[in-house]
Amino acid sequence: MRISLFGSLRISFAGRPVTAVNTNRLQSLIAYLILHGDKPQPRERLAFMLWPASSESQARTNLRQLLHHLKRALPAECSLLETNHFAVQWRQDADCAIDTVDFQAAIAGAGVARTQEDRAREIQSLTTAAQLYEDDLLPALYDDWLTPLREDYRRRLSEVLHRLATLFEEQYEYAAAIPWAERLVALDSLRESHHQLLIRLHAANHDRSSALRAYHQCMRVLRREMGVEPGPATLELFERILKAEPGASRELPSASPAAKPVSQLQKVRALVGRTLEWQRLASVWQSAVEDGPRVAVISGEPGIGKTRLADELYQSCVRQGHAAARSRCYAGQGQVAYAPVAEWLRSDAVRVGWANLRPQQLAELARLVPEIREQFPELELGPGQPSPLAESWQRLNFYESLSAAFGKSRKPILLYLDDMQWCDPDSFEWLNALLTSPAASGVLVLGTVRSEETGRSHPFTRLLGELRQSAQAVEFPLAPLDPDETAALAAGLTAAGRPPGHIHTTATVRLDRAGEGFAITKIALATEASVPGISPADFQAQAEKAKANCPVSKALAGTSITLTAKLV
Repeated sequence: MRISLFGSLRISFAGRPVTAVNTNRLQSLIAYLILHGDKPQPRERLAFMLWPASSESQARTNLRQLLHHLKRALPAECSLLETNHFAVQWRQDADCAIDTVDFQAAIAGAGVARTQEDRAREIQSLTTAAQLYEDDLLPALYDDWLTPLREDYRRRLSEVLHRLATLFEEQYEYAAAIPWAERLVALDSLRESHHQLLIRLHAANHDRSSALRAYHQCMRVLRREMGVEPGPATLELFERILKAEPGASRELPSASPAAKPVSQLQKVRALVGRTLEWQRLASVWQSAVEDGPRVAVISGEPGIGKTRLADELYQSCVRQGHAAARSRCYAGQGQVAYAPVAEWLRSDAVRVGWANLRPQQLAELARLVPEIREQFPELELGPGQPSPLAESWQRLNFYESLSAAFGKSRKPILLYLDDMQWCDPDSFEWLNALLTSPAASGVLVLGTVRSEETGRSHPFTRLLGELRQSAQAVEFPLAPLDPDETAALAAGLTAAGRPPGHIHTTATVRLDRAGEGFAITKIALATEASVPGISPADFQAQAEKAKANCPVSKALAGTSITLTAKLV
C-alpha cells in the first residue's frame, strides 16, 4: 500500500488507486491518523477536532459514522485501521509506504551520513528527501491542526535544500547547486539569505547576467512584499559582481552550457527580416523565465515564414544549452490523441526528468510512451494495456502525471509545436491544464498556426481565447514582403551566389477614407521568382531578410501587409 500526503492525498493498494476517500472529512481523518500513527488517538480528541462546534454526543456520533464510511472506502484487505470503543489508530506497517515517513527517514539517514563524514551518502539521502516533497502537506485541506505540521515540513525542506546547495558549493559543483538554491528561493522568497546564496552561486558559475538577474528578483520581491530594500550584505554582493570582470574567477570551474543566461539568446543563422518579431520573441522567452509560463503563437498564411522564425528560436535555445523539445502536427493526425505530447515526452530535454517521477506517474506516461516500461523494468508499472480514461479522476491523474514530467525537466524549457491548426483537441485540453499548474514555471510554448484554418469552433481558437484572458498568450501575425523588400531579396540572393532568373512582385493597395483624405489600410503582395539551385526554405529566408530591411515596410509598420511568395 502507498499513501502520499505531500500535495493532494493519493492512496493506492496493490497498484490500484483508492478513490473512495474523496471528501474533506474523510481525508482529514485518515491524514490525522496517519500523521499520528505512533499511538492510538482517543475518540474524544478526534470528535472535538473534527466537530468543535457540536455537542460531545453529536460529535461522537458523527465520528462513528465517519469511521464507518472510512472502513468502507478502504480496500477490504486493508487491516491497518484499528478501532475500539475508546481509541482509533492507523497501525504503522512496513507494507504501507507513506511519503512523509520516508521523507523523515531520508533526513535521518542524511544526519547519520553527515556524522560519519560520508558526503556522497548524505547528498543521496537529502536528494531523496527533496524529491519526496512534491508539494506542501495536503494544501487542499484547511484544518487548524494541519497548519503547524505543514509549516514544520516546509522548514525541514528548507534545511534540506540549503544543505544540498551548500554541499555542492563546497565541492565547486556550482551548476549542480543552482537548481536546489532556486527551489529554496521559490519555497521562501522572503528570506534574503536564500537570495544571497543563489546570487553567489550564479557568480561563482561565471554567469554574471544570471547573478544580476537574481539580485533584481530579490529586490523586487522585498519591495513588493515587505516594502524594504535589500540589506547591506546583499548590496555588497551585488556591487562586487558589478565590478568584477566577466569570467574573472579563474579558480572556479567554467559554467556549464545549461547555466548560460537567457538574455544571451542570439540568432543562429542570418534571419532575413523579422527583426522586430525576433526581438519580441526573445523578450517573451525572458518573460517566461522570470514571470511565469507564456505561449507565443506565430500565425500567417502558408509559406510566409512562420516555421522559419520559430526554428530560429528553437535552434538558438539548443545551441546555448537551454532545454528545448519540438513536435509537429500533420493534417491526417488530428484524431490521434496526444500525438505531439508524446513526441515532446520522448525528447532528450524531457526524458531526463523521468527518473524523478513516482512509479504511478511513470505508469500514466506509459499510456503515451510504452517504452518507459522497458527503461524501468524494476518498477511495477501495471498491465501492458492501461485501462481507458473513463472517469474524471482518471483523466485528472493522467494530466497531473504529464505535467509532472515537464515540471521535473530542466528549466527554462521551450516546447515548440509546429502547425497547431492540425493538433488534436485532447492535447489542447491538457496544455491548458499544464499552463495553470505550478509545473509550468519557466515554460514557453511556441506554436505556429495557419490562422485561416482555425474557425471559431476550432479547439485552438478556444484555447487561444482562454490564454488571452489570462494574459499568457503573445501573438505574432506575420506580414509578407513588399516590392522594396523584393529588390533587397534579389540583392541578397545574388550575394549568396544564387542570382535569380527573374523576380516579379505585384502590389494591390487598398485606400480607405480617413477624415478629409485617404489612407492606405492594406497592401497585398504577390511575388514569383525563378532562382536556380535554391530550396524553398532558403528562398524564404532570403525573402524575410529583404523584408526586414525595407524602409517602406518600416514606414508602414501599422498597415496590414500580406504576401504570397513562390518559386516558379
